[in-house]
Amino acid sequence: MKLAQLPSTPVPYGEISAAMVRSAPDALYFRDFAGVCRFANPRCAALFGVELDELIGSPMARFFPARFACLVLRQEEAVLSDGVVRSCNLTLGNKLPCRISHHRVCDARGETTGVAGRLHDLSAIRRLEKQIVEASERELRRLACDLHDELCQELAAAALISKLLEKRLAEGDETQAKVAAHIADLTRQMAGRTRELVYNLAPETLAGEGFVARLRSVAAQLCAAYPVKCGIEGGWPAGLKNETIAIQLFRIAHEAMHNAARHSGGNCITVRMRKTDALLTLSVTDNGHGMEDGERRSSGLGLASMRYRADLIEAELLFQSAPGSGTCVICKVPVE
Repeated sequence: MKLAQLPSTPVPYGEISAAMVRSAPDALYFRDFAGVCRFANPRCAALFGVELDELIGSPMARFFPARFACLVLRQEEAVLSDGVVRSCNLTLGNKLPCRISHHRVCDARGETTGVAGRLHDLSAIRRLEKQIVEASERELRRLACDLHDELCQELAAAALISKLLEKRLAEGDETQAKVAAHIADLTRQMAGRTRELVYNLAPETLAGEGFVARLRSVAAQLCAAYPVKCGIEGGWPAGLKNETIAIQLFRIAHEAMHNAARHSGGNCITVRMRKTDALLTLSVTDNGHGMEDGERRSSGLGLASMRYRADLIEAELLFQSAPGSGTCVICKVPVE
């Protein structure tokens, strides 16, 4: 049997590659050593909201929001220096969440010619994540209601019955009365802890005075459970009614405060809220033993949760720490 012969015409790989780049769903660009854009695909121009001709020949830093331009530039320069691929999340001027990745580009001789950037639109993922978080918050509220309406009430009833038993036993057997009193105390403590759990699971409206009130409640719980002092400075900005930002900031603060009380080894925790221009900043500072760089980059659940919640509200999350110098967790949220 004769096999069909493939055509001998050379495959135009260059044209195919160019077509793939032009039609790629992600934004792609190449910048030289001076930071000037020498190539960009149509998707890149669309993400930045400019014409393709405006991109080519212009400094790339010009097209990123001011608060991300330095971050992108540092990442590009680091890639040029060591060749290690790097990525980070950012928000473009049109409030579009993206993940940007950079890698070094070399010519046929292996010499570095510049940096290639790839921007991936995260808006669809963020919408899905927001829906998941909202569903989770609804489930937490349902669980809190069930705990309040059932378990809390039953514990309160058990405490009352134990108290009545204590009074009756006191008339005859003092030892048994003490046992009943101990049961009543334990039941009251369980009821109190359950109410605290309900309070933390389902915060009421936080975007307002409720935010600081909830932080003060968390601070009081930590002071009662650990040998620490915990202070709250500042308050929620007047007029800011974004409940999504409030909930995620509260969850971040809650996690940072508990981490400081449990792991820092310090005895003082300070939570600060401050708004300047269009930026809301939350910080949680302790005077503990600090963290090594590896700990700050840890993928542990607590730190990962804070990073995830910060991404949901397009916030910048920073960990400032050094061994022996305490730790400061800072979350900066753009607000209007």
